[in-house]
Amino acid sequence: MSAVDPATAAPVTPPAVLRVDVDHGLVPSGLAAELVLAAVRREPWRLLAPQRLRAAVDGALPPPDPARLVYDEAVLAALRAAREAGRPLQLVSRCPRRVVEIIARHLGIEDADIVAATGAAPATLPPGWRGALWRALRPHQWIKNLLLFVPLVMAHQLGHAGAVLAAGAGFVAFSLTASAVYLLNDLLDLAHDRAHPRKRWRPLASGALPLRVGALAAPVVLALALAIALLLPGRFLAVLAVYLAANLAYTLIIKRAALADVIVLAGMYTLRVIAGAAAVDVPLSFWLLAFSMFFFFSLAMVKRHGELRRATLDPHEKLPGRGYRADDLDTLASFGITSGQLAVLVLALYINSGAVHGLYAHPKFLWALCPLVLYVVSRAWLVARRGELDDDPLVFVLGDARSLAAGALALVALWLAL
Repeated sequence: MSAVDPATAAPVTPPAVLRVDVDHGLVPSGLAAELVLAAVRREPWRLLAPQRLRAAVDGALPPPDPARLVYDEAVLAALRAAREAGRPLQLVSRCPRRVVEIIARHLGIEDADIVAATGAAPATLPPGWRGALWRALRPHQWIKNLLLFVPLVMAHQLGHAGAVLAAGAGFVAFSLTASAVYLLNDLLDLAHDRAHPRKRWRPLASGALPLRVGALAAPVVLALALAIALLLPGRFLAVLAVYLAANLAYTLIIKRAALADVIVLAGMYTLRVIAGAAAVDVPLSFWLLAFSMFFFFSLAMVKRHGELRRATLDPHEKLPGRGYRADDLDTLASFGITSGQLAVLVLALYINSGAVHGLYAHPKFLWALCPLVLYVVSRAWLVARRGELDDDPLVFVLGDARSLAAGALALVALWLAL
């Protein structure tokens, strides 16, 4: 029997219930995906046993921090308006009830009715998801894979079309592999990225790209990379596999270990050089490997120093998701600057070695490389110490006008030395 207004004796129509889809409406990135990724992030070995992963999602592990989730602002506004109007609220979800209750308490709507959803999840995707996926692949980072062409240049193979084509195929394979790992990294680092002033705008962290799209895209992109790698010599595929394993280990474990993370980063830069030699099928130079080790360790230190320098932390507070504290800045700078100078020393020793005379008719011009490399390394550190390094240091070097000018002069010196 409907209620009656005593003043008018007219029947009163109760306010309509506002039903909200929590999984893909209130949390547009996909709440179920958030739960699975949170479980994998805490205990990655659960991937080996899907039934245990499901148990972790259902109750064995704590859910994501509701303050770190991304909510649809339009849905939130509708919830607030309905609450002020006295409309009953109903939260519909396919996820464990305890998780929805935590979210409801965080949003101040703990009196909402929680209903278990039935049927399949909606398959619609938000507008602009293709552009968001492209941004999530981070194509601007592919510039780092130009390192694969270094062995081609140093072996004087630029005039051989087959070698150039092989190096190009290696470049594409490495770029796609890196993009797959970027997607995985962003999927597993959602909480840390959302707490970061700049990374929180990444497509997955911001909710612009649904998590299920990122999770599906990563293996597809990786499969394309492996298909291209199969066209190249077997050594290249082996190096790519090592690079992928190192990247996964870095993403899941090593990135939180101080110093070990920088060594692995430097190693992944060097693996690009090794992969370039494998793609073109030229021998690796001891001197090139020694130079790469010190040079890339310096750049990896620049990357970590830049992140720490930009963060607003107390002296003993750790950088979120990393193993460094604010008072480590001077130590990192000392390690990195020294390593950069050692790279220049290795280059000088190479120029003075007998190995040069078989490759260059006028090796004296190679001495110009030493001050040029010293300038590039010192400039990267100067910018980082000022707190102005906003990207990967190698991306900075390859996009900085002054560093590119130094690189152009280095190519002139190499040409004159031939």
